[in-house]
Amino acid sequence: SWLVLGSTARSEPLPGSDLDTAVAWADEPGQPGHFDRVQAAASRLLDDMERCGLHRCPRDANATEQLFNRSVTQWKAAAGQWVSQPTGSGTALLVSIIADSRPLTGLVLGRSVTDALAASTRSFDFIEGVLNLALHYRPPTGFVRDFVVEHSGEHRGELDLKHGGLVPVTSIARWAAIVTRDVTGTTLERLRRAHHAGLLTADESSSLTGAFEEIFGLLMTRELDAIRAGIPPSRYLAPGDLDSLTRRLLRETFRVITAVQATLEGEWVSRIK
Repeated sequence: SWLVLGSTARSEPLPGSDLDTAVAWADEPGQPGHFDRVQAAASRLLDDMERCGLHRCPRDANATEQLFNRSVTQWKAAAGQWVSQPTGSGTALLVSIIADSRPLTGLVLGRSVTDALAASTRSFDFIEGVLNLALHYRPPTGFVRDFVVEHSGEHRGELDLKHGGLVPVTSIARWAAIVTRDVTGTTLERLRRAHHAGLLTADESSSLTGAFEEIFGLLMTRELDAIRAGIPPSRYLAPGDLDSLTRRLLRETFRVITAVQATLEGEWVSRIK
């Protein structure tokens, strides 16, 4: 089963998004070298994909890597380990893989990977661990009015809209999806289900929905403009390039996300049914 991960799995890719992939394969008892054969096939497919203009993940979240290329038995064993040790090494990445994966081929085989996590017995330690992962990314808001921007490197003085705006919202929605044992759908669909399950209030769900739409729309517009201008799309922007109204809207959007994060941090236990 060939799986797409991340924003592509949630049907939320941007023009500049790379493509994260994974493979789940049926166990082949007594068949040495099966991983090598699957890896070689995955490598050929990724090469073809890039010739079509889609870019493999530069951080190695690719179906050619052993971490992302396992038998179904190995995937299920890993899921059980992540549930029992939610703060273990690599859990942040691997929980996200299972929660944000969508099979394109071998649908039954691929879905069994996601089902392995959803069907697992989960403790409060696991739920808290996943929430802590979700709250790791914070919007770039200053103490008074200013944005917190990059202080060095090629993006000095710029905001990271993806990790500062989109990821905090998608991470809360992913946490809610894992708690409700329904990891299907987009971020906005997950936020609606989170409200119906009592994990978010109506105002929180609506506020996060608006924040996601605002930042996603801003990123989409900027990336399309970059493509039209013949330059690489980027998730970074300089606050000074925005008009005053957009700056105020973006600042308020970050503030709303921060407020929901703070509330969840203190109240999540009482919201778990």
